[in-house]
Amino acid sequence: MADAKNRVSRAEPRRLANLLDLTEAVTQPWRAQELSAILKHQLSAPIESDLAHEAVSDRGSAQRVNVRTFGDLFHHPAPPIELLRSVKEFAKANRNHPASALPNEIATLLYFASIAVARARCGRRITSLSENEIRVGIDWTIAQDWVDSRTKALLREAASAHQRGP
Repeated sequence: MADAKNRVSRAEPRRLANLLDLTEAVTQPWRAQELSAILKHQLSAPIESDLAHEAVSDRGSAQRVNVRTFGDLFHHPAPPIELLRSVKEFAKANRNHPASALPNEIATLLYFASIAVARARCGRRITSLSENEIRVGIDWTIAQDWVDSRTKALLREAASAHQRGP
């Protein structure tokens, strides 16, 4: 024990600081099978638990149209636009955030799915991204092996609506 203390006391302070810096997230790539399972869980997760900080009107909108989960929202024929905006902001806040429980890939899918569904089902634009950036994001999401066929079909529908324009 004394030997370990001596090594620590002689260590270069900058190296010790790097070792103890817990603000940097250790990122390990997720396997497709893991991302698929996480996406399945997220789509079946109650929206209220993840959007608890959002306005009461958003939750009221979800209850009025019987939207309980992220999957319900994305597949609803006329989802509440304010709830799609809230999901987009939730996903944006979780992308690349070191303390986020959501992998970046899942947050990215939620982000582009909310934008795509708003355009396809509500005829509304909820982002300041360019048309090209939206198309690239939707295309990226569709190309992922871990995305289920139902979600890919939804995104293809949205991509088609995106090409038609507002």
